[in-house]
Amino acid sequence: MVRLAIVVPSLVTGGAENMAAQLAAAIDKNRFYVELLVMSSPKGTNIEKTVKDAGVKTVYFNKELGFSIKTLWEVYKYLNQFKPDVIHTHLSGFVYAIPWALLHGVTLLHTIHNRPIYEARGNIRRVLKFLYKKRRAIPVAISSTIAKETVALYNISSNMVETIFNPVDVARFARYKKRTHENQVVFVNVARFSPQKNQTGLVEAFSCVNNELPNARLVFIGDGELKKDVEKKVEQLGLKDKVNFTGNVADIPQRLARADVFVLPSHYEGLPMSILEAMAAGLPCIASKIRGNTELIEDGKGGFLFEPTDIDGFAEAINTLSENENLRKKMGVNNLETIKNFDIENIKNEMKTIYYEILGSNQNSNCFL
Repeated sequence: MVRLAIVVPSLVTGGAENMAAQLAAAIDKNRFYVELLVMSSPKGTNIEKTVKDAGVKTVYFNKELGFSIKTLWEVYKYLNQFKPDVIHTHLSGFVYAIPWALLHGVTLLHTIHNRPIYEARGNIRRVLKFLYKKRRAIPVAISSTIAKETVALYNISSNMVETIFNPVDVARFARYKKRTHENQVVFVNVARFSPQKNQTGLVEAFSCVNNELPNARLVFIGDGELKKDVEKKVEQLGLKDKVNFTGNVADIPQRLARADVFVLPSHYEGLPMSILEAMAAGLPCIASKIRGNTELIEDGKGGFLFEPTDIDGFAEAINTLSENENLRKKMGVNNLETIKNFDIENIKNEMKTIYYEILGSNQNSNCFL
């Protein structure tokens, strides 16, 4: 049985954490023994519940914010005990797995969840570049665009980068039937409140058409450092009766089933899990015309795409989909067809193939140092 260590900074609510948890839960337990190594303390999120319910052993190292030499040593000692055959890191988790992997001849598999220029800087980026070139770490891009940017940033050949799309459990979202609202159209945004996600821009766009759409409603699902700022913006624009904030919730599939349109005006993305889940729920999407989103949504077919700062464009799309139920349904059906390519059943098999390839290379290589 292959011993697999999946290493993540935390299991807070987010796309990268969601992907890592889904893979840990879905991987073939007859062939893989999986342990999930989490650098932070437990946060009580639904993602933590997902891996617990799947019977995945999860080890928390209770690290505070910032780099920790103590955690580096604790992870090293734990890996020395666990002796994984394959290590799969996400986000900054690779920092804590590199020393053990190098000293034991184990090649890292590292998933790049966002644009690589935002992932690592300075010495950390130089370390990654060295490891990629020496094939002691293999980058996995979650989109074709990220793969191209990884090749350019680290000056490596394209065949050195794997591309595995973010997975979504299509069946989990398909089981909930769409509910209809009497004289009401519900727009939903699922994301953490941060500058990247641009919820303030969404509120401004919604405000532009508020008077024309008395039956439109906007729901924000998530939490984050800018939530209070967005709530204040809603109050300033007189939208308190039209906008609802749920915080982090566990029943995302049910919430999406009660919505009519998904909206994501981000400034940049990797391959957003929130759009994948909205597509699996059969929703049309209004999103930024940026890398990642354009690999999922075909403008005019699965939704509408606009520049992140194009408030008028977002407002126009909100207005169009509010007034055209048939268009909403048509776009939703198109997204249900597209999302089949991202189903967790397909993605886990692709990842399993890479795990076995890495295992073969580890067995045929000497220790790096």
